[in-house]
Amino acid sequence: MDRARERRLKATGKWFKTVKKKSLWLNHIFPVLLVLGFIFYIINLQEEKMTNLLADEIKQLIKERYYEYLEEGYESFEAMELAKRDVHETKESEIDNYNEMYNSSFEVD
Repeated sequence: MDRARERRLKATGKWFKTVKKKSLWLNHIFPVLLVLGFIFYIINLQEEKMTNLLADEIKQLIKERYYEYLEEGYESFEAMELAKRDVHETKESEIDNYNEMYNSSFEVD
């Protein structure tokens, strides 16, 4: 093996054989996966912003109900619990109404 290396060194000036350029999955598939992952990340950021908007709206509703209950004379903790319960019940009834509408058939002009 050393003789082959010595001959190669004399002929080409290199001690080791040059390795053929291999087409690894890292050169093709991995960058594509990185780009796809980045696209999904961007999409999820947009969905998170929408979720944050909904969360902000819910917080605002709870805050409004909280102040209404405070004006009625409830204690702070009790007013907050009642406000949260009201918003939760409203959400449940709205979802039920949506499900009824979605599952029923109706005529459109």
